[in-house]
Amino acid sequence: MIAYHRVVTGEIPSEVFAGKIVLVGATTPTLHDIFPTPFASQAGMSGVEIHAHTLETLFQGIPLRRASRWLVPVVAVLAGAAAAWTATALRPLPAFGVVAAGVGGYLAASHGAFLWGRYWMEVVPVPLALLVTYAGTVAKNFTREQREKRRLSRFFSPDVVAEIVRHKDDAKLAATRRRMTVLFSDIRGFTSMSENMQPEEVVTFLREYLTVMTEAVFKHGGTVDKYIGDAIMALYNVPFEAPDHALRAVRTAIEFQERLQPLAERFAARHGGKLACGVGIHTGDAVVGTIGSEQRLEYTAIGDTINLGSRLEGLTKEFSVPIIISEATHAEVREHFGARDLGEVTVKGKVIPVKIYAVLGPLARAEESASGAGKEAAFNSRSARRRTIAGHVSISDGELTVVAEASDLSRTGIAVHAVPRRLEPGELVSLQIALRDHPEVLTIERAEVMWARKDTAGLRFIDLAAPTRAALDTLTAH
Repeated sequence: MIAYHRVVTGEIPSEVFAGKIVLVGATTPTLHDIFPTPFASQAGMSGVEIHAHTLETLFQGIPLRRASRWLVPVVAVLAGAAAAWTATALRPLPAFGVVAAGVGGYLAASHGAFLWGRYWMEVVPVPLALLVTYAGTVAKNFTREQREKRRLSRFFSPDVVAEIVRHKDDAKLAATRRRMTVLFSDIRGFTSMSENMQPEEVVTFLREYLTVMTEAVFKHGGTVDKYIGDAIMALYNVPFEAPDHALRAVRTAIEFQERLQPLAERFAARHGGKLACGVGIHTGDAVVGTIGSEQRLEYTAIGDTINLGSRLEGLTKEFSVPIIISEATHAEVREHFGARDLGEVTVKGKVIPVKIYAVLGPLARAEESASGAGKEAAFNSRSARRRTIAGHVSISDGELTVVAEASDLSRTGIAVHAVPRRLEPGELVSLQIALRDHPEVLTIERAEVMWARKDTAGLRFIDLAAPTRAALDTLTAH
């Protein structure tokens, strides 16, 4: 390269240029004839020098060729597909690392092809396809993930939702048969009380009540299947394994009773009336998963286990106890909770009688209750108070009167043994109760046989007269 002024002044003789191609051009940056090239990307190269290199390439016969016109589009499409798969299969940060490595690899390959293979390839399309597809897929997955979280949050606790989304495993939600525990709860008498409330007040209360109770379900690892008015259906041991699922369900039921107290006090102050919550729990096999039609699927459970759990919740009204569990559930939790045998009942839809228990509370509290210190105050429920008694009960069906031994008395019913004749569940009788430690004979005009086996039975009082009810309250308070 020779400075132009040296030629003009004659400093360079003309013989120097004889038989040569001479290119004249500016090299100073002030004239802006500087361009970046693969060999001078930062400092740049003057236009005239670029032309000189071009002529040199031609004269030396260096085979600089352009890659096939289809190569880059095909590679860009494949790269985009690979970026989409990577962004879906991996978390965003690891996926970005893979995509960045792909961009770097393509740039290095195209540069190497130019240097050593004398191939010229378009650089921008492939990296652009990788980055744009990655960004679009990540945005799409994020939107879908948020939508899925909102859908699943109706059923599962936040921890379970995060686990399901993290694994992206729909098999966890597929309909399968498994052993689980179902819990049904309902507010006693809320329907009649809500008739005196404005619809807006009902909605406000239910939102507060269901929110508090759902927190208790999630706290113990349960899944809220559905709300039915003021009723709650919860499942345990789904969708992930929880070996102590029956224990979790009973703990939830106990917490329901504790959480209801402040709500009941506020409700009574605003609207009057007394709120009570009945809970039925059963353990057994059911089909659990996403079940429904092609138009709509819901995560739920079906089977006889679910039906029986619902029936047990209804029995809490008949026995005036807050929590009733089945024999299967009792077998799972008897080492942790005290329970009272309520006998056997025949529920709707089942021919074989079902043995049921009333939960008294954790064993330490139940033992304290039995010693007289706690008075069975696990749920602070007067209607659940019972005591062992001694005395005779005359049972009359209008035609025949028999005498049995009294064994267990509450303000809502009595258990008897050594019954001379078979009593049938659902049978209505009248009672004369003579207790050894009570001078007066209690007359119960109507009582219903709730369960019976061999020579023992349990009876529920119906329409008690005020004096009789007061006498029962006094007896069961001691």
